[in-house]
Amino acid sequence: MAFFTNKQWRQFNSWKQGINEVAIVGVSQLSGDALAKTLQRKSEKRGYQVSKLDINLVIEIAKKDYEYTKKITYAFAFDKNAKGEIDMKMSKDGAMDVRNAWNLFDMLLCKPQLGITPLGKVETESGKEITSLASYLNTAVNKDKYDFLAWMEKGEKYWNCQMLTRVDVASAVDLFEKQIDTYWSKRPQAQQQPKKEYSGEDCPFMETDKADDEAIFQ
Repeated sequence: MAFFTNKQWRQFNSWKQGINEVAIVGVSQLSGDALAKTLQRKSEKRGYQVSKLDINLVIEIAKKDYEYTKKITYAFAFDKNAKGEIDMKMSKDGAMDVRNAWNLFDMLLCKPQLGITPLGKVETESGKEITSLASYLNTAVNKDKYDFLAWMEKGEKYWNCQMLTRVDVASAVDLFEKQIDTYWSKRPQAQQQPKKEYSGEDCPFMETDKADDEAIFQ
């Protein structure tokens, strides 16, 4: 009878198509060439020079008993008028970034713990401005808590994380499922395969009435 070492077991518990239970193990930011390329793409889409990101997050996730992590990037720049206020009518890409930012808070953090001011600043419920969202969230990382769901899809070579949600808030999981429906319906394989490869049982969440205003990830 063969026995596997811990490392061999981690290798076998790999990513799978669709939903995976994960832990958030790190939060950082785009920088260098990756940041420059992102700003260039946004500038090309909008027809003006985008010089900074209002939300710059790279979230690293891990699957239990598997050694290879993955990262998902949230890079949002808000269109702003002459007064420095968010303008949802300037470009489709800019408006989408604002909506995606709220989806991020709803699915991962559960608004209203964090919000966006008219000037595009991220702030807490008490009105405290967050100067570095990555640093703020990094203090709440718990590498031993696999209480997030990640939607994974495989590209030509590698698995990619498309979206994340926490599992302990019903509204977050519900939005996550709706986002998957929207995402999946736009994929080329949608006409050839079932619309989705998950059921309600695949997306469990724990009912809770705990008052936890100071919590970020848990």
